[in-house]
Amino acid sequence: MARVRSPEKRSAILQAAVNEIAELGLGAPTAKIAKHAGVAAGTLCTYFANKEGLLNQLFIELKGEVYTRVNTNFRIKEVWSAGCGTYGRARSIGPSNFQRSERFRLQ
Repeated sequence: MARVRSPEKRSAILQAAVNEIAELGLGAPTAKIAKHAGVAAGTLCTYFANKEGLLNQLFIELKGEVYTRVNTNFRIKEVWSAGCGTYGRARSIGPSNFQRSERFRLQ
């Protein structure tokens, strides 16, 4: 019979993985991750097939969190309008009148 997976334990494991990886790098032992999460080492196998699976899920979780934080209150219409307006003005000036800034010169 399969064990019931607790969302709280999964979150604790992922948070412990973040902390241990921040301290020890990607070579952080799963035993330390489990200890930090307050679960038995074998419990990690209930939630993740192996360390690679844990790291993959951690990446997906962190990527989603970054996406959410970046897109919170992002004013896409204002940014789009400002960008199109700038492009339109630069285009109307023409390439012969448009001078590239020295600091952005390609080498």
